[in-house]
Amino acid sequence: MSRILAISDIHGYSQGLELLLDYAQYDPAIDQFFLLGDYLSYSELENWRTLRLLQDLVSYGARVVIGNHEVRLLNESHPAEWQKAWLPLIQKMQPYIIFDRYLFVHAGIHPDLPVELQSVQTLTEIRKEFHEESFVPEPYVVFGHTNTERLGCEPGTVYWANHKIGIDTGAKHHLRLTLADLTNRIAYSCSTHPTALYSDLKITSI
Repeated sequence: MSRILAISDIHGYSQGLELLLDYAQYDPAIDQFFLLGDYLSYSELENWRTLRLLQDLVSYGARVVIGNHEVRLLNESHPAEWQKAWLPLIQKMQPYIIFDRYLFVHAGIHPDLPVELQSVQTLTEIRKEFHEESFVPEPYVVFGHTNTERLGCEPGTVYWANHKIGIDTGAKHHLRLTLADLTNRIAYSCSTHPTALYSDLKITSI
């Protein structure tokens, strides 16, 4: 059966992404896979590995959304050589994608504007207005950017409320990297803590 899978805020943890795709038995021939931005870290080597993997995934049908880290790279006045090499890939990243009953975006959307009129800055950086409990978007919005712990979740777990599905489970902050299966409401995750890197694999309901 075809599934809708999504991941966000990889931040250079490419090996973790590969591990989770294997764990979930991702099949690009039938599964729809969405990546929601912030692929980069502070390590040039990890950035190369992550962007090379991203390029391979895109060639097999994965779809990618731009994050604020990639927007920052595009705005660099003097990009490094490794950054220049990946500009064509990053320039093709979309600000948002609508598929099935979901809107995939890096940070969220502003309640007062149609998504097609919102700026890339809003779509990659918004927090407060989007997270207000009174705002219930339609369709469901799948997003990253904000660690779900800040939204009241247990550390490393997915947020799902008010038609908003937060899947940044704190990989950058040494918590967990999570691949969400939206079709079956399952999360595949691994630790990104330096003392337990890519261990403690879990499958949980979301």
